[in-house]
Amino acid sequence: MKNSSNYILWTIALISLLFSIISLCNSYPRTSDFGFDYLGIIVGILSFLVAFVTIIFGYNIYSLKKELKNEVSKQINNVETKLKNEIETLGNEVSGNMFFRIAESELKNKQYDLAFQNYILAAYNFNMYDSNLSTITVCINRLKNIIKYMQLNNVTISMFPDGKQDLLQYIINLNRQDANEIQDFILKEIITI
Repeated sequence: MKNSSNYILWTIALISLLFSIISLCNSYPRTSDFGFDYLGIIVGILSFLVAFVTIIFGYNIYSLKKELKNEVSKQINNVETKLKNEIETLGNEVSGNMFFRIAESELKNKQYDLAFQNYILAAYNFNMYDSNLSTITVCINRLKNIIKYMQLNNVTISMFPDGKQDLLQYIINLNRQDANEIQDFILKEIITI
């Protein structure tokens, strides 16, 4: 509605300007007695209109430049954010694989306390990458096997309070029902030094 009313107003204004110019041309015919004539008035009006149109074009170019700059800046920020997220995601996958391989090696060498910690770190990083990975279940099952072995053989894990709290937080962040046994083990069985 607003655009159509503006269009009507501009049309009426241009028609009235046209009638004004025509009436001036009829009222003031060209004579050499006057210092000005209707042709001079028309040239003056046209000069004013050319200057006005030039100013409008300049303003439009300036505002277009400003809008383009803002749009390019938004696009750069979006791409930057996406790249950061992608790098972080891939970093979680790489970290998960690294911790998993280390835990596998430590399990073969019967270093159960280190394997326990690295399986938790692997599960946490895999979960940060993709919570539906089957490798998370593998890590949890290995952790449960380590817990059974440690309980059967009366082996304890001792660590600093911050380390115990970090492992507990990693397991809680997994947000999985099958990790509750591991959470209980960390709370009750790990000794802080």
